[in-house]
Amino acid sequence: MSLLVVYVVPEGLLFAADRNLSRAGRTSGETTAKVLDIDGVLVGYVGRAHVVGEAIDAWLRGFFDRHAGSPLRELGPALGEELEAAWSGRPEAERGTIIHLGGFEEGSDGSPLPVVWYVRDFEIQDDGRYAFIGGFEARDELKQEGDPPYFRDATGNEVQTCLRTQADPLPWAGFRQSFDLGVFSTLDGLLWPFLNALVAGLARERTHDPPSTLDEWEPFVKFSVYCYAAYFQAFYPPDQQLVGGGVDLVSLPWPGESRSPNRM
Repeated sequence: MSLLVVYVVPEGLLFAADRNLSRAGRTSGETTAKVLDIDGVLVGYVGRAHVVGEAIDAWLRGFFDRHAGSPLRELGPALGEELEAAWSGRPEAERGTIIHLGGFEEGSDGSPLPVVWYVRDFEIQDDGRYAFIGGFEARDELKQEGDPPYFRDATGNEVQTCLRTQADPLPWAGFRQSFDLGVFSTLDGLLWPFLNALVAGLARERTHDPPSTLDEWEPFVKFSVYCYAAYFQAFYPPDQQLVGGGVDLVSLPWPGESRSPNRM
């Protein structure tokens, strides 16, 4: 199991994950990237690092080749269907995959609309246990009912405005998938107030300005992954450090926003 975080910010989308691989609750000593940018679509996964024996990154690239040119609204359901076809008939103990897809599509008002698909065949309980849900399902997650990170039928401009008018200097909405999710959620809930204090002037020797581009967001997003890895490094022996091995991050700018002050 791993840690995957998905953030929607006024400047775009960011996916980040640790690199450790594990088998049967033990780290394998191997690492790999669990977040990818495939043809301008962000992809992140936790759970099984393979699809019936094929490395999941290779399988995902094959999936995108089979669906080249398809819009996000079609990719999410198609991914769920193909994963279920591949895993159908396998015992529950052999299954367990969560994948997020992220990108932008044209909204009802013509403005860019952020989209995050949630494709899974199990869910992570707050106490850390996994519950198989009977097969793969695909949800257009940002359009679900509720408060942010759910925006129902909001336009892209409305989502961006909602984020920019949050009271915190680090406005975001997002999702977390992890081993022992309750522990990470508690830790992350403590870290973001610290980061907000940091950009408010907590540090004496260095100014940490609020991010205004995706590149400036990256250290804030990586920080939460590094901190959860540090928890495992401090409290677990090396063969049980299920989160760690470094951090990978991929991002996609909101159309019209700068990735950094010097490049789009």
